[in-house]
Amino acid sequence: MLARLRTPLRTLTSVAVFLAIFILSTGVAFARHTRHRDAADFAHSRHAASAAGSRVKSNASSKHGGSKSSKKTKGKKIKGSKGSKGSGSSTGGSTGGSTGGSAGSTEHSEGEAGEDPEGGSEGAKGPEGGSPGGSEGGSTGGSEGGSTGGSEGGSTGGSEGGSTGGSGGSEGGSTGGSKGGSEGGSTEGSGGSSSRWIPPQHLTWYWQIQGAVDNDEPVAAYDIDGFENTAAEVSALHGQGKHVICYVDVGTSEDYRPDFASFPASVQGDSNGWPGEKWLDIRQLGVLEPIMTKRFEMCHEKGFDAVEPDNMDGYENKTGFPLTAAEQLTYDEWVATEVHALGMAVLQKNDGEQSTELQPYFDGALDEQCNQYKECSNFQVYLNAGKPVLNAEYSLAPSAFCAADNAAGIMGVRYDLELDGKTFEPCW
Repeated sequence: MLARLRTPLRTLTSVAVFLAIFILSTGVAFARHTRHRDAADFAHSRHAASAAGSRVKSNASSKHGGSKSSKKTKGKKIKGSKGSKGSGSSTGGSTGGSTGGSAGSTEHSEGEAGEDPEGGSEGAKGPEGGSPGGSEGGSTGGSEGGSTGGSEGGSTGGSEGGSTGGSGGSEGGSTGGSKGGSEGGSTEGSGGSSSRWIPPQHLTWYWQIQGAVDNDEPVAAYDIDGFENTAAEVSALHGQGKHVICYVDVGTSEDYRPDFASFPASVQGDSNGWPGEKWLDIRQLGVLEPIMTKRFEMCHEKGFDAVEPDNMDGYENKTGFPLTAAEQLTYDEWVATEVHALGMAVLQKNDGEQSTELQPYFDGALDEQCNQYKECSNFQVYLNAGKPVLNAEYSLAPSAFCAADNAAGIMGVRYDLELDGKTFEPCW
């Protein structure tokens, strides 16, 4: 009897063991699947939250998030005939030169690297320089002169103006300016080997961008066309102890310049009111930066001390492009950075509404008809910083604006609209 029962019992035991093993393995597999699925869901949630956080940070840190209403064209644009623009810097070359590496790329934030607008510390995103850690000199953590860790004054550890390790002596160089120009400003250590002119607040100046330049005006600085004047002309003015400012256009294409073919149709918009000139789409930095860098290099090669970049207020005008104040700031700040990288000073041209944002980047301002249009107060931030404000009036007699300019510390002059040397009535 027991013998007959053993066989069924063995069978039942085997079945029970099999079922137990099956149930156990199924439970483990289910548990593993659940755990992996939960882990995947968690990872997905974390990445989504991280991406959302990044978007919020990017939007919050975008330097010029706001925009302002545009002014109407005032009919005060000044222009002589001008010259060429070449195509230029290699990708990733000069400061802000590569596409997306300009001062206004969406990722950089205004205060992330501290207060100094020119060249933040390594690993930070400064307003000028664009790429993380890139300072005005272009190399990671480099200074305006490009040496690693060096400040604006030159070599590593050199302070602005060339203290220990920097060039150019103490900030400001010799009183009265370089090249012997009285009231001509001072020089600042830059790039470890050259010096950059620092225009003084009381800067006597003469502006002529058409015709043969009259070199005999008793002023500290001349502002002349960069294309139509030679290195010999610049040298002649230097020989008289005068600093020389290079007038170039950065906001319009000009069909009378040798490099006009460098501008594709896609960046040319509406006419700015002057024959042969069209507003540029300053949002297309990858196209414009090499062209403008070539222009600034031309100024530098001819020996100019500074640059006057014209038509920097496209966002206020009917350009044919939906330009914003923020995009204008991005472009203008890149211009200042690039000029500084070449060892020259640079002036803000018009666009007084954005002076507060632009003043840290520029060495002074040149405005047209600030008395006529009641906008001289827009440039007070430059005067407060000890920088020059140059004002050109065309319609008002000197008796109608000189007293106000002199009281404010503005260097006012009456010129004729053509800027051909026929009218020069300074307030000083």
